[in-house]
Amino acid sequence: MGVNCVVFSKDRPMQLDGLLRSIETNASGFFDSIRVLFRANGGFEQGYDLVKIEHPNVFFVREQDFSEDTKLLLRGDFTCFLLDDDIVFRKILFKKDILALFSRSDVSCFSFRLGLNIDYCYSNDKPNTLLVHKKHDAFISWNWHTEELDFGYPLSVTAHLFRTKDIRRWTEGLSFRNPNEYEGKLQTRLAEVQPIIFSYTQSRVVGLPVNLVNETTNNRHGLSRSYDVHDLNDRFLLGQRIEIAKMDFSNIHAAQQELPYGFAT
Repeated sequence: MGVNCVVFSKDRPMQLDGLLRSIETNASGFFDSIRVLFRANGGFEQGYDLVKIEHPNVFFVREQDFSEDTKLLLRGDFTCFLLDDDIVFRKILFKKDILALFSRSDVSCFSFRLGLNIDYCYSNDKPNTLLVHKKHDAFISWNWHTEELDFGYPLSVTAHLFRTKDIRRWTEGLSFRNPNEYEGKLQTRLAEVQPIIFSYTQSRVVGLPVNLVNETTNNRHGLSRSYDVHDLNDRFLLGQRIEIAKMDFSNIHAAQQELPYGFAT
């Protein structure tokens, strides 16, 4: 059963490279295919050319029409979305066990960004603790209808794994210009979404909101740690790379969390 990873990227070649390296380190073998839908403005083009060279097994699609491009990338039996500012910071294991969970008709998704370590919702700046859950060995599950904020949000386009037939059906008929609009439009389908979310007991993926590239939504970002995308691109072209082994992931307590990058040459 094919697991397809769709990565959304815009003007962040160094951060995209960091994500892809983290997948190689911590999720090797989980995804049967990785497809990057990217948009490069101005000087970022050269950065993406380097990413393509350094990740030859990744398929790159230049954005033409974000909505239609995304729909064409929904393939395979399962689809997982990631953003270029995400990092896979813990091992993603037990692929067969995760996919087996979807044999249950009441399961909507598997979240790699949530777990019992999550107690804060960054985007809303509020405490966010899972109230009720069930244990299943390495996994937990809960009913998103009875939870709030991140735990009550199944249709995230960040680090959620879906049956492709489900996410394709929920996407049908929608029009959107970027990941933020896509996620917002998906919320109109909530009445069709199954009630149960699974995750590891501890989250595996964290988003680093240290800069902003979308043109329609002023997402919360860069409050304590900020990196200019042009500066990162210049450093990438000069040979620097994000090195997750030099980063501190010991206190991840939110699905999005501002962290300092570690760099290597």
